[in-house]
Parts: sequence; C-alpha cells; structure tokens
Amino acid sequence: NKTHRSVFYESGSGWTSDHYQATLVQTGSTGVNVELPAGNSVSGTVFLSDGSTPAQFACVSAATSDWKWVAGTCTPDGVFVLPGLPPDPNIRIRVEPPRNLDDQRGGWLEYANSAWSLSASQATVSATSSISGVEVSLLAGVQISGKVTPNSVPTCISAFDASSFFWLGRGCTTTNGDYAIPGLQANTSVSLFIEPASDEYKRDWFRSGGSIVSVSTGSGLSNYNISLVQADAGSIAGTLTLSNSHLSDAVVFVKAGGGSSTDPALKFTKSGVDGRYKLSGLADGNYDVYVEDSEVPGRFVSPSPLAVTVSGGAVNGKDFVLVAP
Repeated sequence: NKTHRSVFYESGSGWTSDHYQATLVQTGSTGVNVELPAGNSVSGTVFLSDGSTPAQFACVSAATSDWKWVAGTCTPDGVFVLPGLPPDPNIRIRVEPPRNLDDQRGGWLEYANSAWSLSASQATVSATSSISGVEVSLLAGVQISGKVTPNSVPTCISAFDASSFFWLGRGCTTTNGDYAIPGLQANTSVSLFIEPASDEYKRDWFRSGGSIVSVSTGSGLSNYNISLVQADAGSIAGTLTLSNSHLSDAVVFVKAGGGSSTDPALKFTKSGVDGRYKLSGLADGNYDVYVEDSEVPGRFVSPSPLAVTVSGGAVNGKDFVLVAP
C-alpha cells in the first residue's frame, strides 16, 4: 500500500506505532492494536544518460534527513515506486545505475527549474506529499580498473572524492585480481580505500611515500594497479569468560588509547567458541580494548576499556571476565 508505511511497535499507555524499534512483544500477547501511519510515495522512471532508454535494473533508495533508510527498490524496466515514505521535507533519494554498465553513474534526486535531475551532492526532495511522474536520466560515467597483487587475496576498493571524502563507488577483485569501479564522474580527483580480506595486509588508503594518493579519473582510468601492503605485526589476544564459561561470538574492538568513547574503532573481531579473540595488524602504540555483545550492546558489565600497549609484536593474555548486569 503506497499510502501507508511500516513501523515498529511501541508500548506506552496503549499500543502505538513508531519508526524506531522500541518494544519487543511476547508470543501469546492479545489486544495489541497498532495503526499504520500515513505515508507518501515517490514514483517515476529512470532512463540511461541518453534520456530516452529505460534503465533496466537501476536501483532507487530513500533515507530520511537524519540518514535512516526507509525504502528501496530495483526495477527490471526502469519504472520505480518508493512507497510508504514518512512526510519528511528533506528525503534523500539515491539513484544507482545498472551494475553491468560502466559508462553510467547515479546520483541524488533533485528538483530544479521545473525538471528532475541528478546531482553529485547530497540533494534532498520534499516528500510532504506523494510525488509521481518523476523522469530522471542517469549521468555519463567512467571507471577505474586494474589489478591487485597478490591476486590470491580477495580485495574490495572504494573510491572517495579527494577533497570531501564523500563515497563515490566500490568494486571488488575477481579470482585473478582484476577490479573495476564503474560509474564515476569524469575528470574528478579521487582517493582509493583498500580493504583486503586478510589480516596480513593493511586496510587503508592507497598511499605513496606516506601520503594518500589522489588520482584523476580522466575519461576513464585503466591499468591502475594496486599492490597490497603488509599489515603491522602487532596483535592483542586473550580470552573472554562469562559466569565461568567461555564466551563466544562477542565483539572485541580497539580504539586509540586515552581517547573518547565516541572515537571510531580501529580494528574489531569476534571471539571463537573457546572464548579466544585476536586483534591483528596493529601498529605500535597505546590502545583501549572493548567488548560488546554482538546482538545487545551494553549487555555486559566488564572492566572495559582495557588499556594495552603494543610494542614490537604480540601481546597475549589480555583476558576479560564479564558479568551480566
């Protein structure tokens, strides 16, 4: 139904509904009444950059002004409907090209001069009422491609705008190490972030001489080869126990030592069935180690963070004894 949107249950003086997950409902409950909120829809057609050919298998998604995902669809014939949107004056709608086309690129839907278009910036659309008849063309795009060595390590590469570090696109290697990042804007400076699927190699920006490399996409950049860099040799390992039993599948992560609790995690892993964990690829330095339940954040009471200094190699025996609150 395009005029109503899905919700989570929320319990107050009576049962109501809300966009956010607020309450779990036990099986066997009765008298749980909930009203679907009114929703709006955005619908239309996506064309290729020629402005007339429907973009088969293009994808369209929507997020609220505070970046909460609310709808998404992929279409076989270019015609799309995003139903049940909240009445947000600043809905963000992203249009993505078909994955098999490297000469098309998406963008953010915007309305200007009585016509719909795509922009490179994070444009917003007023969805305070339903919108239909949107006709928008994809933009001409180019791609960066090359080979990653060693080719035995599956690797993904993301492209970011070199000045704003806004995410632009992503590609992963094939079995022979080839990669491609399609749908980029021509003659734009980008930086690449490398994510090998092995702790033996660094997950980091592509660098030269210690500096992040910025490259121009030109009219398409081919044979842009990447060599993976060995990760730092430092590691932190230990065992997690809860109520005298080994705790498996808990998330263990490190942040820069002495920082704020809101600082980003630098590395993370999960404990195994024997409660053991190991954080690899760490440079020498001071770290704070945290433990969280993988499903319910804040479930454990623990001596977190645990301050650890890495110097020249492995640091073992950093155990956590956890208790339920």
